[in-house]
Amino acid sequence: GLHKLETLELGLTNLRKYGVPMLNGVQQFSQLIEIYGPHVAKTIISMSQTKLVLRVGDGDTAKVLEELFGKAEIDEKEETYSYGLNSQRDGVSVFARRQMREIVMSSEIRHLPDLAGYFSIPGNYPVAEVSYSYRNREKVASGFIERSGFEVFLEQDKNQSTTKAADDDVNISGKVLAVPK
Repeated sequence: GLHKLETLELGLTNLRKYGVPMLNGVQQFSQLIEIYGPHVAKTIISMSQTKLVLRVGDGDTAKVLEELFGKAEIDEKEETYSYGLNSQRDGVSVFARRQMREIVMSSEIRHLPDLAGYFSIPGNYPVAEVSYSYRNREKVASGFIERSGFEVFLEQDKNQSTTKAADDDVNISGKVLAVPK
């Protein structure tokens, strides 16, 4: 699961002015709200300016994303046809009306195909619909290889005393439960 990163909010709110980019990934906003609380979660979401949104299954998360993308004023043209008893009475009427509409609806976010999404960047730029293709890459290195014989387990000590591990020059904060042999 996710763990709380105490410096995440601080980093997002203060490092942007120095041009420090941060990449955050969230599957559901409810996870973020549960860990950080509603106010900090809202700050984290709003401070993330560039957004790539892929399909989400949760309706609440999709609704929040719909609100993040916002609304746009669109012109809609509506045509009506009227037919009379005589062909001289037939007519066509065209009405134009401006209407506010969600830029991306939550139902569109919930039904995105694999490797497709919406991309938005700060500024006066439109939200873009994007799609990606999977590339099978050649293996250039082996995967993660876990080191054996180096298991150190720490139990948090209330005094935070520094304990010297048996005959080694390693200082470990906390209580040493196991040292590699």
